[in-house]
Amino acid sequence: MLNPLTILVVTVLSGAIGMAVLGSLWRATIPGVGYWISANAVAIVALLLCAGHLSRGVMYGFGMLLQSSLLEVTPSNVAFLALGILAPPCLSIAEALLKASLRTRSPVAMAIIDIDSFKAVNDGYGHAAGDQVLSHFAAFITRNLRVGDVFERLGGEEFGVLCPATSTAEAVRLMDRLRARLASAASAELPRGLKYTFSVGVDQHRRDESLAHLMARADGALYAAKASGRDRVMAA
Repeated sequence: MLNPLTILVVTVLSGAIGMAVLGSLWRATIPGVGYWISANAVAIVALLLCAGHLSRGVMYGFGMLLQSSLLEVTPSNVAFLALGILAPPCLSIAEALLKASLRTRSPVAMAIIDIDSFKAVNDGYGHAAGDQVLSHFAAFITRNLRVGDVFERLGGEEFGVLCPATSTAEAVRLMDRLRARLASAASAELPRGLKYTFSVGVDQHRRDESLAHLMARADGALYAAKASGRDRVMAA
């Protein structure tokens, strides 16, 4: 059982992070997406989640709620877990961008990126070096993407980039420029002699399809890029 001080510190920290996200969302606008149905909607939900988290921390701290109760199979816990699974897709910026593209009739492209031979990096240089590669890659992509592009880690060494107002051909050129730029860049953040590449699969959103279908096609193109020798960009 955690002591009340630990609970208080974690609760305050998590609450501060939630409030920071809330403030940034209320100040932000997403190109091509209606302000009130995107940033404010997410900000309001963030505020509610922040309030819920703070109240839960207070109840833990004063012994009104036992931490072990979260492991019990109760309707409230099942509902909580279900909301946790279902909420992210509903609040996704990517989903909002896709809906906006339908209204404006502008293209949206999806790129699925995978760092090549990442297991070999872990095996040859150690897991700490693998973590450095992930951090370096995320920072590199973030610095070099355009304003409005949405970048996110999908899991492991796989990442996704949603490119609004971008066709498949334009997304392929963008990803190829990033690939070439990484190949020519030297980094003091990585162990001596360690260089890495990445492969990309790209496709364009089709009318009335879900984000999952778009990602599946881009993922198929990624597998084709891997099968063709890695270190390349391929369209579906």
